[in-house]
Amino acid sequence: MPPPGLEPGQTVVCRVCLAGCFRWCPHQDSNLGKPGLGIPCSLHLSYGGNGEAVSGEVNANQGQGSLVGGRWMAERLDKVETYAATVRSFVQAGGLVFLLSTDVLFAEVLRRALDEVDVSPQGLRHHRGVEPFLAELRGEAHRRVLVFLEHMLSERSLAPLLASIGQICTDAAVIVLTTEINQETAALLIEYGAHNIITKPIAVASVIEKMAFTLAPQGQIGRYVDRARRSLELGSYEEAIRIASFVLQIKPKSAIAYMVMGDAYKAMGMVSRAEEMYLKASEAAILYIQPLKRLSSLYEEVGNKEKQLQALKRLHEISPLNTQRLLEIGTLEMEVGDASAAETYFDHALHVARREAAEHLARLSAKIAEACVSHNPALAIRYSRLALDAKGDGLSGADIETFNLLGLALRRQGRWREAVLEYRRALALEPKHPVVLYNLSLAYAEGGSFVEAAQALEAALEADPALPRTNPHVAASMRTIFVRAGQAVPALVFSEDEQVFSTALVKA
Repeated sequence: MPPPGLEPGQTVVCRVCLAGCFRWCPHQDSNLGKPGLGIPCSLHLSYGGNGEAVSGEVNANQGQGSLVGGRWMAERLDKVETYAATVRSFVQAGGLVFLLSTDVLFAEVLRRALDEVDVSPQGLRHHRGVEPFLAELRGEAHRRVLVFLEHMLSERSLAPLLASIGQICTDAAVIVLTTEINQETAALLIEYGAHNIITKPIAVASVIEKMAFTLAPQGQIGRYVDRARRSLELGSYEEAIRIASFVLQIKPKSAIAYMVMGDAYKAMGMVSRAEEMYLKASEAAILYIQPLKRLSSLYEEVGNKEKQLQALKRLHEISPLNTQRLLEIGTLEMEVGDASAAETYFDHALHVARREAAEHLARLSAKIAEACVSHNPALAIRYSRLALDAKGDGLSGADIETFNLLGLALRRQGRWREAVLEYRRALALEPKHPVVLYNLSLAYAEGGSFVEAAQALEAALEADPALPRTNPHVAASMRTIFVRAGQAVPALVFSEDEQVFSTALVKA
């Protein structure tokens, strides 16, 4: 069945190429059940961030692929093995997998994914700091690499880091890891050089699939596109056009096929034909960035500032956080004599830059707070509040971890009332966040307010019935709070063995 909130036929936007795809994604674990920005999968495929969305047929009545029952399952298993084989072949051919992240949970998921495809988890090059990572990457520049890169790195902005990776390893494939992302940020990351994006948490099988789609085109059209690109690289422009034309016969209005033809015509000096193909590509996938970037460069080369401005403004609508493009648009507006419009774009560039600086300050402050919380709660409180204050009105679900950190530090100083206030601020952002609700219950319990603590626990269990099973101490704390509040302990709080035992006692 489709993930919650998605129905067959509802638009899903591919998170990699940002091309509209009128299918739902069947991988609920990787799509997190959310409509909107989707995931490249067996129904919408992407080729290295280049915008080709290829959809299989969907049976709207049954809500699954065109093959049903055992045949559908057999096809699915075949695809799983194909994904595994793609990753395995990459490593066997000398490819390396890098991870730049402090997230130990994702690191374990990635190791398990590699183990699933018979690749030694010891082959994973895991780094927590940027400089050691870049140093090792330089030493392996002659090899193909797949890089998993944490979006929220405190050391530096992701844009220059992605640029550095591209300069060191021109053939590097990059997957950005994040916990929350919007379309504007996703578009900017793709512009900067990311090939794919993972929204955590993610299942092992979905990580394998992500790696496969990032490393190599999956499916018949992807292989033809790959051949066309190789022909371009070799200077066989007419051959590239021939292959792209064949792709258009299989899939009419294929954005990537038009792109290949545009690149070939441009290389042959046929500017008007190149413009025509790029325009067709941008019309075929209205959220696909690359055709518009090609058009902008083409118009710049021929000196057509008006058309260049039009292309840049369309790019800005899709990806509004690119400060360099805002500067470019403003400069062109000045050159064509519209100082007022130029000022608007310059001011917007400064606004985006200030927001980026605030987010960087917030990330760094949160990292400092995390380092302090076990040894010096007072410092952890100070830096957590600095992190949250730096975001100003831009607080979001991505800041929940900082609120939890601040609440923990306050509780360690016995300041449970202040901790309650901070948890309430977090719940204003995500009212049903189970961990925040659980921590809120602990804060109330530490202050002796067991009735309020039990109410928070009930909300936490409603949000996540599996919460007691995450840790034995969590279940024990829940039982204590319910008992101290004079309430019956819900069955969810007991393990299966405990439920059997308690049922036997009742019967006795």
